[in-house]
Amino acid sequence: MFGVSIPWFVISQVFGVMILIVIFITFQQKNKERLLLWSIFMMVLFFLMWAALDQWTIAAISGVGAVRNVAFYWLKKNQDRVSRGMSIAILVVFIAFTVTVGFLTRSEWFDLVIIISSSFFVIALWQNNPHILRFIGFINGGIFLAVNILLLNIMGMLIELSFITSIIVFYIRYYRRKMAFGHSL
Repeated sequence: MFGVSIPWFVISQVFGVMILIVIFITFQQKNKERLLLWSIFMMVLFFLMWAALDQWTIAAISGVGAVRNVAFYWLKKNQDRVSRGMSIAILVVFIAFTVTVGFLTRSEWFDLVIIISSSFFVIALWQNNPHILRFIGFINGGIFLAVNILLLNIMGMLIELSFITSIIVFYIRYYRRKMAFGHSL
């Protein structure tokens, strides 16, 4: 809680509950446009939750994440018309934006870890390999879980545990299926 008043902490937890609800709604989306809208809404809620906890680095990076999600969705939708150089330039812009916003707002020792892990997550989102995204997401989830524990952010802990659990369940099912069909690991 690092100096956050009880009312702000409670407000942050309400945003956390809303994030969990949006996560479950997002997982149900089949339409990419709806998935994008829900993920942007979720990033806005993350911004509000972290702002209520007076954690401006994570809040700012979440705000950048909402814009990044729109840009990366546009890239994916227009990949046949966008050059590789333009795609890489957009990636570099969002990494630079994440790092810059992070450094301008950092106040806690763990903010540097958040900036670095968020930059790797930007790269994982940009490339087209779901396994790398899940792997980096797993590491990122562990880092954010540790930060949430430090801040005693109960809903944040539950959110990160749900992400980590989802990734673990995916890989258990993935490797079971692979073994069932006789593929070697």
